[in-house]
Parts: sequence; structure tokens; C-alpha cells
Amino acid sequence: MAVAFVGGAALGAAFGELFRAVMEAKDVVSEFRPQLEKLSSTLTRIRPVIDDTESLNRVLDRVEEMRPIREIMRRGAKLVRKSAKVWKVNVFKKHRYSKKLGQLNDSVEEFFKVDVQAIILRDGKETLVEVKGLSQEMRRLANAVEAGNMVGMVMQDGVGYFVDYVVPQAPDVVIGREAGRCFQEIKGKLLEGGFYITAVSAPGGCGKTTLVTAMCHDEEIKGKFGGNILFIPISKTPNLVDIVQRMALRAGFGETRIESEAQAVRHLRQLLQTMGQRPLLIVLDDVWSNSESLPEKFVVSMLSDFKILVTSRFEFLALGNSHRLKPLDDDESIDLFHRMATAEGNRFGDPNKKVIAQLVDACKGLPLALTVVGKSLRGQPPVKWERKRDELSKGSSLVGSNSEILDCLKKSLDDFDDDPVARECFLDLSSFSEDHKIPADALIDMWMELYDLDSDAHAISILHELSVRSLVNLVISRKDAGESDGFYDGHRVTVHDLLRDLAIMECNQEPIKERKRLIIEVSGSEFPDQWTEQNCMPFNARLAAITTGAMFSSSWPGLSLPRTEVLLLKFCARACSLPDFVQEMGNLKSLLISNQYFRSARLTNFDHIFALSNLKRIRLERVVLPPINPSSVPLCRLRKLSLFMCNLNEALFSCETMATCLMPSLIELNIDYCIDLVKLPAGLCELVHLRKLNITNCHELSELPKIMGNLTQIEVLRLSSCTKLAELPDSIVNLKGLTFLDISNCLKLKKLPDQMGELVNLSKLYMRGCSNLSSIPSSMKRLENLEHVICDQDKEEFFKSMKKKALSGHNNMVIDAGKEKISLDWLYD
Repeated sequence: MAVAFVGGAALGAAFGELFRAVMEAKDVVSEFRPQLEKLSSTLTRIRPVIDDTESLNRVLDRVEEMRPIREIMRRGAKLVRKSAKVWKVNVFKKHRYSKKLGQLNDSVEEFFKVDVQAIILRDGKETLVEVKGLSQEMRRLANAVEAGNMVGMVMQDGVGYFVDYVVPQAPDVVIGREAGRCFQEIKGKLLEGGFYITAVSAPGGCGKTTLVTAMCHDEEIKGKFGGNILFIPISKTPNLVDIVQRMALRAGFGETRIESEAQAVRHLRQLLQTMGQRPLLIVLDDVWSNSESLPEKFVVSMLSDFKILVTSRFEFLALGNSHRLKPLDDDESIDLFHRMATAEGNRFGDPNKKVIAQLVDACKGLPLALTVVGKSLRGQPPVKWERKRDELSKGSSLVGSNSEILDCLKKSLDDFDDDPVARECFLDLSSFSEDHKIPADALIDMWMELYDLDSDAHAISILHELSVRSLVNLVISRKDAGESDGFYDGHRVTVHDLLRDLAIMECNQEPIKERKRLIIEVSGSEFPDQWTEQNCMPFNARLAAITTGAMFSSSWPGLSLPRTEVLLLKFCARACSLPDFVQEMGNLKSLLISNQYFRSARLTNFDHIFALSNLKRIRLERVVLPPINPSSVPLCRLRKLSLFMCNLNEALFSCETMATCLMPSLIELNIDYCIDLVKLPAGLCELVHLRKLNITNCHELSELPKIMGNLTQIEVLRLSSCTKLAELPDSIVNLKGLTFLDISNCLKLKKLPDQMGELVNLSKLYMRGCSNLSSIPSSMKRLENLEHVICDQDKEEFFKSMKKKALSGHNNMVIDAGKEKISLDWLYD
């Protein structure tokens, strides 16, 4: 077996020495074959990260951190060679060496389960704040620690970048014999050397993306390509400049200035040659017919092992190699439909087989249609099945076309008769760009104001309902703090392109001026004429979503949106100016500004928001906030402010002494991945109505105000993954109303205030990953309302002792000390 190592690298050399010794011995030393086979399997699994770890540690100047595993491997190689010389008749030595080989395997596994996990949590969890230079491998490790499929965030030269093109979450199953045959054929080609490009084509909803996503998660494919897989969604109007810039960032080259498509092609070629030093797999997902030349720009055939997979609704005959997925046959369709529609314990019994056959026939063998229609009928009485059958029988006869699928899926929206708000919420998803991973928190901010929901949990329950019906894909990546804690920062929502098309089609049924949702997408440099011509009259939309691309450079038109309650502004640029018409939107309640560029962009005209007297919620993503004008009119109704990957020091410290004046009614403040937050301004502690303060993944935050105790109304305090935070202020014990405290993964936290036991209402405490916290204050044994604790194993005994004393409420205390089995797969998934 050929194994690639970093030339001259100490860890790589030690690994190579051990690996060769094991491979040579296991086939000739039958006495220890079980132990050597197990050791070989362990080494094969950790092989993809060895070279990456060595090179990253050189960049971070932390080479010595891997000294223990180097020594284990070097001693292990000697042990393996000695075991090969043990005489078969020497029973005593055979037993001793058998035991030692088992201990060697345990030592290697234990290092990667415990030591490496702790190192990665410190160095790179979610933002890699200690990184001095950027690399693709470190980004991959950061994503692995998060153990989800969210796009990552890295730092270079003090600047935060939003990194994507990671492989989506693995699908549950690839449906159909045709898809299985296609899977095996393509997989065989990917595992060969040389250059290979192929296309998988089929109508929308047939499972093209599902197929190639499953391919990227195949163990053999991951074993070959490791982190050198790029999954690139291609929009209807792709921007090659933006694609190449994001690829460069993903590969570790930082921000690359590219001014033209010709320049982008040259950069792309150089980039592929660099990345192609190792086996490289690129997926171009959902390429449209008007972009047929795009895959050709990625072709660099002289690379030794380079593969390109293209998915499209259109056949790409020019590529030569192509695979066309066919709809499912009758048996496969019925099988899938049964799986989607059958509910255990259905009190209505199984529907008539003839009705099922007619429903399946109406779906024309399309997995998406079968899934959506099937789930919409799960647990429903026969009359609902028959009504659905009758509705679908009136549909189009254009077999396999998008119009037929949309017509079929449209009928499923009629099943929201008993929950019209959920239907409207689904249609609201049309306001987000295709292939966009939508933060659930953004949807909460929209829906709470549009539909007057009673709680955030109500909004999340709607998301789950849409997910159950397969109208959205809900991805939840956070493991510890879940929905029961009312925190949804790890929730992301994706919508199949066809279902987004369906939502847009439904939204566009009414005349432009009367639509509930105004969706404007600007792909060029100028605002479309149709909108500038229409702006002389007011629009009646309650939700307005305006998207501009990287090429947009013209001024905003004077749109009139007097009834709009939610405004979603999405742009992709180094800077953005709020439109002047924003300050005229007197009915606006929720403002969401999202920068799709891969680094924070400066936001100008920010003062416009202080003219919005009804504003209740603000969410800002990847923007540089300017200083706040001290004479600004207070936002008296503002209840929630969310800042995600923003540069906010200028704004925070400019309004430090007047935060309570500008936001007197603020109840919830969320600060996530804000890389320039080093010290929390003391002025924020004057927000006397604040109930929720969430500061997460702010890795440079090292100091909290000493007057934190002034926030007497605080019920929820999250400080998770603030890796440089060394202590909590003593005044925190004054937060008598605090019910939830999350300090998980605060790696440098050394101590807790001695009087933590005064937090008499604390019911949930999350503190896993506080590796530097040597002890827990004895006063915490007085926390009689503590119900749920998540901690490291070395803290478990303290809380068990509380439970043994059987104080009020402690008999039912749940203690999660992270005993779950840790798989090495998370290191390179």
C-alpha cells in the first residue's frame, strides 16, 4: 500500500516508520495477527490527518505538541519489530508482547480521542483564532470539531472570513437501482488515477445532488481525497470571479483580488494546479444550460489525479462522459412512497391499494414528489388520500418536466388548510437565495413579527412541521445546548431549488403592487428597469427581500414600502450603503442585513435605522459597524439585536455610555463569531431590561465588565466557546434570576466566583470543555434548583455528590459527563 508522507516531517516520519513495521509484520507474524490487524486499522483511519497536523503545527509554531504521539509511534515501531522475533514456543513472551501491542493501539487511539480533541478545541474550534496563516486542512479540522455541515469561518491577518464549498450533510439513502448503478460506476472512476469529468443529469427532484453528496461521503472516496473535496453550488447566473475568490480562500490563500472573468480563469488554473498536488475532487452542482462552458474552465487534464462531477437538469453532451438518472420504476416508487407515507400505529389503517397506485402514478417516479406527497399524507384518514388523488389526477401530462413536478408539489401546499401560517412561512423561504443555508434565527425574527407568534419555540415548531413534510431540510449541528434551551444558533435550513421555485411561483400570482412578498434580485450593475419604473407608486408587501450581487454599483431607486414589516437586504460586496428609502419605512419591525461576501463589509448610512420608530428586531451578518452618532434618536421598541461575524468595536465603544439610551427596551443581545470583540463594554451592563445575553464563539474576548451583576433581569447567559476568557466577574453572583448558564469550551477559564451558590434559580449549567478549570466552588452545592449539568468527566463526581445528598430537586438532576464513545471519524469527516 502506497502511503504519502510529508518529507522530513517528524510526525510523518514516525507514523511512516510504525505503519511500515505493522504492514511488514502482520503478514508474517501469525501469533500477533489480531493485534496487528487492529493496529493497522487504527493507523489507516488516522492517516489522513497526520500530514495535515504536522504542517499546521509548523505554521502555529506548536510542533512540540505532537511530541507524545511521535514518541508513542517510534517506541511502537521498535515494539512491532521485536514482536516479529519472538519464538513461537516462548509462551511467556508471546503473552507479554500480545498485551503490549494491545496497549500500543489503545495509546494511539486515546491520544487522538482525548489529546487531539483538546488541542483542536483550543486552537481551532469554529474560528481558528490562533492561526497565523490559513490552510485548507485547518478549515477542515474546524468543521470536523463542529461535527456538522455548516460552512466554516477562519481568520487571517486579523480578518474573519466566511468559508464555504464544504460537502453538505450526508443523505439517508440513495434511491433506485439506476442511481445505485450510476453510483458504483462513477465511484470506480473516481478511485482510479488520472483526469476524469462526468455529468449526472436529470429533471429537478430526481436525486442528482443526493447522489453526488452520498458519493463525497463514501468511506473510500473520503479516504482517497480527504479534505480535498470542493462542493460548489452553481446558481442560475454564476459569477466565476466570486467562485474563484471563494475557492482561493477555501484552499488557504486568503483574499484574492480578481477584477475580470479572464483574470479569474487564469487564477483558477493556477489554483487547481496547486490543489491538484494531491487527489482533488470538485463537484459543480446544478449547472444550468446557459453555463455549459463553465465546467470546461475547470479542466486541467495534466494533473495526476483530478476529478470533476457535474450535476445539471440538462444533458452536457460536450463532456463525453455523462449519466442520466431516470425516474423510479413502479416498484421503486411504491416502496419509497410507502416509506414516506406509512405511519406506525395509524388508527385509520392502510389506504386502498388502488388509491396508493394512483397517487404513485401521479408522481411520475420522481423521488422529491413521492417524498413530499407521501409525507403530507402520513397518518391522514383515507378521505384525505382520495382527495389528494383527485387533485393530482387533474395535473399536467408533461412527463418529467419541471412544470409537472411543480404542479404536483403545489397540491401539497393545499394540505396546510389546518395551519395556514405554516403555508405562509414556507412561501417566505422564497425571499432567500438559492442554495442559501438560512439561519433559523433569521426566520424567527421574520415570522415573529409577520405572524405575531407567541414564542420563538412556535417558529421552530413550524420549521419542524415543514421538515416533516420534506419541504425543507433542517440541519442541527449543536450537540449540547438544544432546542429545550431556546437557542437555535446551530439550526440551518436549506430548501430544494424546485421547492424554492414553487414558493416563488406562488408568491408571484398577484400583481406586483399587491404581492405580500416583494422579491427583487439584481444580478448586474444596475437596478432592473421594471423596478425603477414601478417605484412611483407604493408597494403593499409586508415582506421585502432585495438581493444585489458583487457587480452592483448603481444607486438605489426610491422604492416606497410603507406597509413593509420585514426587510431582508442581501448583498455581496466589500462595502454596502443602506438605501435612503429605508428611513421612510415607518412600519418596519424587523431588519435583516446579510453580507454574502466572504469577509465583513463596511456598512454606511447606518444612521438610517434610527428613523425607524417601530423597529423591534435587528440581525446583521458580516458587516463592519460604523461609530454610532450620539445624537441618534433612540430605538425605543427594539427588543432583540443579533450580530453575526461582525466587526463591532467601533460601534460598541462609540455608544458605550449611551447604550441604555439608544436601546432602552432591549431584551435579547446575541453576539456570535465577532472576531474583534476583546472586551465587553461596561456600558452594556446598563441595559436593565436585558433577559438573554448570548456571546458565543468570540475567541478574542478575554474580559467581562466587573459590573455584570447590574444585569439583574438576566435569565439566560451564554459565553460558550469564548476561548480566551479567563474568569467570570464576582458580581455575576448577583444575577438572582439566572436560570441558564453556558460556559462550555471556555478553554482558559481558570476559576469560578467563590459564591456561585448564590445563583439560587440556576437550573441548567453547561460547562463541558473547561479544561483549565481546576475546581468547582463548594458553594455550588447549595444550588437546589439545578436540574441539568453538562460537564467534563473530572467534574462529574462533584455533581454526583450533590445528587447523593438528595437536596430538594437534586434526586432528578441529569448529569451528562460526556461518556459517549468518541469516533476517530470526526477528525477528517
